[in-house]
Amino acid sequence: MLPLILLWIVDWEAEVNHESWRASALLICCCIVCGQISATSRDPLQSVDQQETAVATKSKSVVDMTAAELHRLFPSELADLEFDHNQDGLSLLLQKAGEKVEAFFRYFTNTYSKEQVRLQRFRWDGVEEASASKDYRYLILSHAGEEVISFEEDRVDSKGNPLTQDETFGFFISAGYATLTLYIHPSHQMGSRFRYLGRQTSKHRAYVIAFAQKPEAGDYLSTYSSNIFLESTRLLVQGIAWVDPDTYQIVRMRTNLLATEDPVSLREQTADIQFSEVRFKDMPQSFWLPRDVQVSWKLAGGKSFSNRHRYSDYQLFTIESYDKIDRPQITK
Repeated sequence: MLPLILLWIVDWEAEVNHESWRASALLICCCIVCGQISATSRDPLQSVDQQETAVATKSKSVVDMTAAELHRLFPSELADLEFDHNQDGLSLLLQKAGEKVEAFFRYFTNTYSKEQVRLQRFRWDGVEEASASKDYRYLILSHAGEEVISFEEDRVDSKGNPLTQDETFGFFISAGYATLTLYIHPSHQMGSRFRYLGRQTSKHRAYVIAFAQKPEAGDYLSTYSSNIFLESTRLLVQGIAWVDPDTYQIVRMRTNLLATEDPVSLREQTADIQFSEVRFKDMPQSFWLPRDVQVSWKLAGGKSFSNRHRYSDYQLFTIESYDKIDRPQITK
Protein backbone atom coordinates (compact mmCIF):
# COMPACT_ATOMS: atom_id res chain seq x y z
CA MET A 1 0.00 0.00 0.00
CA LEU A 2 1.51 3.28 -1.05
CA PRO A 3 0.46 6.18 1.16
CA LEU A 4 -1.56 9.22 0.31
CA ILE A 5 0.73 12.23 0.42
CA LEU A 6 -0.89 15.53 1.29
CA LEU A 7 1.45 18.47 0.92
CA TRP A 8 -0.09 21.23 3.02
CA ILE A 9 2.51 23.63 1.80
CA VAL A 10 3.40 26.95 3.35
CA ASP A 11 2.89 30.16 1.41
CA TRP A 12 2.91 33.10 3.79
CA GLU A 13 4.43 36.55 3.95
CA ALA A 14 7.73 36.79 5.81
CA GLU A 15 8.32 39.50 8.38
CA VAL A 16 10.32 41.52 5.86
CA ASN A 17 9.40 43.79 2.98
CA HIS A 18 8.02 42.41 -0.25
CA GLU A 19 11.21 42.79 -2.28
CA SER A 20 13.53 41.13 0.24
CA TRP A 21 11.00 38.30 0.60
CA ARG A 22 11.29 37.66 -3.10
CA ALA A 23 15.07 38.02 -3.12
CA SER A 24 15.61 35.51 -0.35
CA ALA A 25 13.11 33.07 -1.88
CA LEU A 26 12.01 32.08 1.61
CA LEU A 27 8.67 30.44 2.22
CA ILE A 28 7.63 30.35 -1.43
CA CYS A 29 5.63 27.20 -2.02
CA CYS A 30 3.02 25.50 -4.14
CA CYS A 31 0.46 22.86 -3.27
CA ILE A 32 -0.02 19.39 -4.75
CA VAL A 33 -1.63 16.12 -3.77
CA CYS A 34 -0.90 12.58 -4.82
CA GLY A 35 -2.90 9.67 -3.47
CA GLN A 36 -2.11 6.08 -4.33
CA ILE A 37 -3.97 2.84 -3.73
CA SER A 38 -2.01 -0.34 -4.35
CA ALA A 39 -3.55 -3.35 -6.01
CA THR A 40 -2.00 -5.52 -3.30
CA SER A 41 -2.38 -4.10 0.19
CA ARG A 42 -0.03 -4.60 3.12
CA ASP A 43 -0.38 -4.48 6.85
CA PRO A 44 0.70 -0.95 7.86
CA LEU A 45 2.08 -2.38 11.11
CA GLN A 46 4.85 -4.24 9.32
CA SER A 47 6.86 -1.04 8.79
CA VAL A 48 6.90 0.05 12.43
CA ASP A 49 10.53 -0.98 12.93
CA GLN A 50 11.61 1.08 9.91
CA GLN A 51 9.76 4.28 10.84
CA GLU A 52 10.09 6.64 13.75
CA THR A 53 6.96 7.28 15.77
CA ALA A 54 5.68 10.84 15.50
CA VAL A 55 6.25 13.06 18.49
CA ALA A 56 4.05 15.65 20.18
CA THR A 57 0.98 13.41 20.21
CA LYS A 58 -2.05 15.04 21.74
CA SER A 59 -2.63 13.80 25.29
CA LYS A 60 -6.14 12.55 24.56
CA SER A 61 -7.60 11.66 21.19
CA VAL A 62 -11.22 12.02 20.09
CA VAL A 63 -11.57 8.24 20.36
CA ASP A 64 -10.87 8.41 24.12
CA MET A 65 -12.82 11.53 25.07
CA THR A 66 -16.03 11.46 27.07
CA ALA A 67 -19.26 12.74 25.56
CA ALA A 68 -18.92 15.95 27.57
CA GLU A 69 -15.35 16.50 26.36
CA LEU A 70 -16.36 15.93 22.74
CA HIS A 71 -19.22 18.40 23.09
CA ARG A 72 -16.84 21.01 24.45
CA LEU A 73 -14.36 20.42 21.63
CA PHE A 74 -16.98 20.25 18.84
CA PRO A 75 -19.96 22.27 20.13
CA SER A 76 -21.50 22.94 16.71
CA GLU A 77 -20.45 19.78 14.86
CA LEU A 78 -21.91 17.43 17.52
CA ALA A 79 -24.81 19.61 18.63
CA ASP A 80 -27.35 17.21 17.11
CA LEU A 81 -25.58 13.99 18.11
CA GLU A 82 -27.32 11.37 20.23
CA PHE A 83 -24.44 9.52 21.88
CA ASP A 84 -24.44 5.74 21.93
CA HIS A 85 -21.86 3.81 23.96
CA ASN A 86 -22.74 0.49 22.31
CA GLN A 87 -19.93 -0.51 19.92
CA ASP A 88 -21.49 -3.73 18.62
CA GLY A 89 -22.25 -2.33 15.17
CA LEU A 90 -18.93 -0.56 14.61
CA SER A 91 -17.24 -3.35 12.64
CA LEU A 92 -20.11 -3.68 10.18
CA LEU A 93 -20.33 0.09 9.80
CA LEU A 94 -16.62 0.35 9.02
CA GLN A 95 -16.91 -2.53 6.57
CA LYS A 96 -19.75 -0.92 4.62
CA ALA A 97 -18.27 2.58 4.67
CA GLY A 98 -14.89 1.17 3.69
CA GLU A 99 -16.43 -0.62 0.72
CA LYS A 100 -17.84 2.68 -0.54
CA VAL A 101 -14.46 4.39 -0.20
CA GLU A 102 -12.78 1.50 -2.01
CA ALA A 103 -15.33 1.74 -4.84
CA PHE A 104 -14.69 5.46 -5.17
CA PHE A 105 -10.97 4.93 -5.72
CA ARG A 106 -11.66 2.06 -8.11
CA TYR A 107 -14.17 3.78 -10.44
CA PHE A 108 -13.40 7.47 -10.23
CA THR A 109 -12.12 9.27 -13.30
CA ASN A 110 -10.87 12.74 -14.23
CA THR A 111 -13.08 15.68 -13.26
CA TYR A 112 -12.91 19.41 -12.92
CA SER A 113 -15.19 21.81 -11.12
CA LYS A 114 -15.64 25.47 -10.38
CA GLU A 115 -13.84 26.46 -7.19
CA GLN A 116 -14.46 29.63 -5.22
CA VAL A 117 -11.86 30.26 -2.51
CA ARG A 118 -11.82 32.76 0.32
CA LEU A 119 -8.27 33.16 1.72
CA GLN A 120 -7.65 34.78 5.11
CA ARG A 121 -4.65 35.55 7.28
CA PHE A 122 -4.95 36.47 10.98
CA ARG A 123 -2.70 38.09 13.54
CA TRP A 124 -1.77 36.41 16.81
CA ASP A 125 -4.78 38.09 18.51
CA GLY A 126 -7.26 36.72 15.96
CA VAL A 127 -7.76 39.97 14.06
CA GLU A 128 -7.93 39.51 10.29
CA GLU A 129 -4.77 40.84 8.66
CA ALA A 130 -5.55 40.23 5.00
CA SER A 131 -8.06 38.41 2.78
CA ALA A 132 -8.62 37.60 -0.87
CA SER A 133 -11.21 35.84 -3.02
CA LYS A 134 -10.20 33.65 -5.96
CA ASP A 135 -11.91 31.62 -8.67
CA TYR A 136 -10.26 28.50 -10.07
CA ARG A 137 -10.88 25.24 -11.86
CA TYR A 138 -10.21 22.38 -9.43
CA LEU A 139 -8.84 19.20 -11.01
CA ILE A 140 -9.09 15.66 -9.65
CA LEU A 141 -7.00 13.38 -11.83
CA SER A 142 -7.00 9.60 -11.68
CA HIS A 143 -4.06 7.64 -13.08
CA ALA A 144 -4.79 3.95 -13.42
CA GLY A 145 -1.83 1.59 -13.70
CA GLU A 146 -1.11 -2.08 -13.40
CA GLU A 147 -0.29 -1.97 -9.70
CA VAL A 148 -1.60 1.32 -8.38
CA ILE A 149 -4.33 3.86 -8.92
CA SER A 150 -2.96 7.28 -8.13
CA PHE A 151 -4.72 10.59 -7.67
CA GLU A 152 -3.67 14.20 -8.08
CA GLU A 153 -5.69 17.18 -6.94
CA ASP A 154 -4.63 20.56 -8.22
CA ARG A 155 -6.05 23.82 -9.51
CA VAL A 156 -5.64 25.96 -12.63
CA ASP A 157 -6.95 29.33 -13.75
CA SER A 158 -9.92 29.82 -16.07
CA LYS A 159 -7.68 29.28 -19.12
CA GLY A 160 -6.21 26.04 -17.84
CA ASN A 161 -2.87 27.51 -16.82
CA PRO A 162 -1.11 26.33 -13.64
CA LEU A 163 -1.08 28.84 -10.79
CA THR A 164 1.97 31.00 -10.22
CA GLN A 165 3.49 31.70 -6.81
CA ASP A 166 2.20 35.27 -6.99
CA GLU A 167 -1.38 34.04 -7.23
CA THR A 168 -1.63 33.21 -3.52
CA PHE A 169 1.19 35.37 -2.18
CA GLY A 170 0.82 35.94 1.55
CA PHE A 171 -1.62 33.08 2.19
CA PHE A 172 -1.84 29.33 2.69
CA ILE A 173 -3.64 27.15 0.17
CA SER A 174 -4.05 23.38 0.07
CA ALA A 175 -5.62 20.52 -1.83
CA GLY A 176 -6.52 16.87 -1.30
CA TYR A 177 -10.14 17.06 -0.20
CA ALA A 178 -11.69 14.43 -2.46
CA THR A 179 -9.25 11.75 -1.30
CA LEU A 180 -9.39 12.55 2.41
CA THR A 181 -11.69 9.55 2.89
CA LEU A 182 -8.62 7.33 2.41
CA TYR A 183 -8.43 7.09 6.21
CA ILE A 184 -11.56 4.89 6.04
CA HIS A 185 -10.26 2.76 3.15
CA PRO A 186 -10.10 -0.94 4.19
CA SER A 187 -6.35 -1.00 3.56
CA HIS A 188 -5.79 1.82 6.05
CA GLN A 189 -8.30 1.01 8.78
CA MET A 190 -5.67 -1.00 10.67
CA GLY A 191 -3.66 2.20 11.03
CA SER A 192 -6.32 3.89 13.17
CA ARG A 193 -8.50 3.30 16.22
CA PHE A 194 -12.22 3.81 15.72
CA ARG A 195 -15.19 4.51 17.96
CA TYR A 196 -18.88 4.69 17.19
CA LEU A 197 -20.28 7.90 18.68
CA GLY A 198 -23.96 7.60 17.80
CA ARG A 199 -26.42 9.13 15.34
CA GLN A 200 -27.58 12.57 14.42
CA THR A 201 -30.98 13.60 15.72
CA SER A 202 -31.62 15.60 12.53
CA LYS A 203 -33.63 14.19 9.64
CA HIS A 204 -30.51 12.72 8.00
CA ARG A 205 -29.83 10.51 11.05
CA ALA A 206 -26.22 9.98 9.94
CA TYR A 207 -23.98 7.55 11.79
CA VAL A 208 -21.04 9.34 13.42
CA ILE A 209 -17.63 7.69 13.83
CA ALA A 210 -14.49 9.03 15.53
CA PHE A 211 -11.03 7.87 14.49
CA ALA A 212 -7.45 8.52 15.55
CA GLN A 213 -4.37 7.24 13.77
CA LYS A 214 -2.07 4.98 15.76
CA PRO A 215 1.42 6.48 16.14
CA GLU A 216 2.89 2.99 16.50
CA ALA A 217 1.41 1.90 13.14
CA GLY A 218 3.50 4.38 11.16
CA ASP A 219 0.71 4.72 8.58
CA TYR A 220 1.49 8.31 7.65
CA LEU A 221 -0.91 9.63 5.03
CA SER A 222 -0.18 13.35 5.31
CA THR A 223 2.90 15.51 5.19
CA TYR A 224 3.52 19.21 5.69
CA SER A 225 6.39 20.92 3.94
CA SER A 226 7.83 24.27 2.94
CA ASN A 227 10.72 25.54 0.87
CA ILE A 228 12.70 26.33 4.02
CA PHE A 229 13.29 22.67 4.86
CA LEU A 230 14.39 19.98 2.43
CA GLU A 231 12.50 17.23 4.23
CA SER A 232 8.75 17.04 4.73
CA THR A 233 7.21 16.71 8.17
CA ARG A 234 4.94 13.69 8.54
CA LEU A 235 1.61 14.19 10.27
CA LEU A 236 -0.91 11.97 12.00
CA VAL A 237 -4.54 13.06 12.23
CA GLN A 238 -7.70 12.30 14.12
CA GLY A 239 -11.22 13.12 13.12
CA ILE A 240 -14.92 12.50 12.85
CA ALA A 241 -16.80 11.00 9.90
CA TRP A 242 -20.53 11.23 9.20
CA VAL A 243 -21.91 8.22 7.32
CA ASP A 244 -25.22 8.20 5.43
CA PRO A 245 -27.47 5.49 6.97
CA ASP A 246 -28.93 4.40 3.62
CA THR A 247 -25.92 4.44 1.29
CA TYR A 248 -23.03 4.25 3.81
CA GLN A 249 -21.34 7.03 1.91
CA ILE A 250 -19.21 9.44 3.92
CA VAL A 251 -21.06 12.75 3.73
CA ARG A 252 -18.78 14.80 5.97
CA MET A 253 -15.31 14.55 7.50
CA ARG A 254 -13.61 16.75 10.03
CA THR A 255 -9.94 16.19 10.81
CA ASN A 256 -7.35 17.88 12.97
CA LEU A 257 -3.73 17.36 13.84
CA LEU A 258 -3.04 14.48 16.23
CA ALA A 259 0.76 14.36 16.08
CA THR A 260 3.65 15.86 14.16
CA GLU A 261 7.34 15.11 13.95
CA ASP A 262 8.07 18.84 14.12
CA PRO A 263 5.72 20.68 16.53
CA VAL A 264 7.78 23.87 16.33
CA SER A 265 6.31 25.39 13.16
CA LEU A 266 2.84 23.89 12.79
CA ARG A 267 0.69 23.89 15.93
CA GLU A 268 -2.69 22.95 14.47
CA GLN A 269 -4.30 22.03 11.18
CA THR A 270 -8.01 21.36 10.72
CA ALA A 271 -10.17 20.48 7.74
CA ASP A 272 -13.96 20.23 7.60
CA ILE A 273 -15.26 18.79 4.33
CA GLN A 274 -18.89 18.33 3.31
CA PHE A 275 -19.54 16.01 0.39
CA SER A 276 -22.53 15.84 -1.95
CA GLU A 277 -23.62 13.30 -4.54
CA VAL A 278 -22.58 13.98 -8.12
CA ARG A 279 -23.83 12.05 -11.14
CA PHE A 280 -22.26 12.15 -14.59
CA LYS A 281 -23.92 11.38 -17.89
CA ASP A 282 -23.26 7.87 -19.22
CA MET A 283 -21.74 6.70 -15.93
CA PRO A 284 -23.76 4.25 -13.78
CA GLN A 285 -21.97 5.18 -10.57
CA SER A 286 -22.53 8.33 -8.58
CA PHE A 287 -19.67 9.91 -6.62
CA TRP A 288 -19.62 11.88 -3.40
CA LEU A 289 -17.37 14.86 -3.98
CA PRO A 290 -16.41 17.95 -1.96
CA ARG A 291 -19.03 20.70 -1.91
CA ASP A 292 -17.92 22.94 0.96
CA VAL A 293 -14.50 22.89 2.63
CA GLN A 294 -13.12 24.88 5.56
CA VAL A 295 -9.38 24.55 6.28
CA SER A 296 -7.32 26.36 8.91
CA TRP A 297 -3.76 26.39 10.22
CA LYS A 298 -2.18 27.79 13.37
CA LEU A 299 1.56 28.43 13.44
CA ALA A 300 4.09 28.94 16.18
CA GLY A 301 4.04 32.59 17.14
CA GLY A 302 0.28 32.82 16.92
CA LYS A 303 -0.38 33.62 13.27
CA SER A 304 -3.17 31.64 11.65
CA PHE A 305 -4.64 31.13 8.20
CA SER A 306 -8.01 30.00 6.91
CA ASN A 307 -9.47 28.93 3.56
CA ARG A 308 -13.10 28.48 2.56
CA HIS A 309 -13.61 26.47 -0.64
CA ARG A 310 -16.90 25.98 -2.49
CA TYR A 311 -17.25 23.61 -5.44
CA SER A 312 -19.89 23.38 -8.13
CA ASP A 313 -20.51 22.25 -11.71
CA TYR A 314 -18.44 19.06 -11.71
CA GLN A 315 -17.60 17.85 -15.21
CA LEU A 316 -15.81 14.84 -16.67
CA PHE A 317 -12.87 15.54 -18.94
CA THR A 318 -9.76 14.12 -20.52
CA ILE A 319 -6.37 15.80 -20.47
CA GLU A 320 -6.58 16.27 -24.24
CA SER A 321 -10.03 17.83 -24.28
CA TYR A 322 -9.86 20.25 -21.36
CA ASP A 323 -8.41 23.35 -23.06
CA LYS A 324 -5.42 21.17 -23.99
CA ILE A 325 -3.88 21.55 -20.57
CA ASP A 326 -0.75 19.64 -19.67
CA ARG A 327 -0.88 17.17 -16.86
CA PRO A 328 0.16 19.00 -13.66
CA GLN A 329 3.72 18.23 -12.64
CA ILE A 330 4.26 16.71 -9.20
CA THR A 331 7.00 18.41 -7.21
CA LYS A 332 9.12 15.89 -5.34
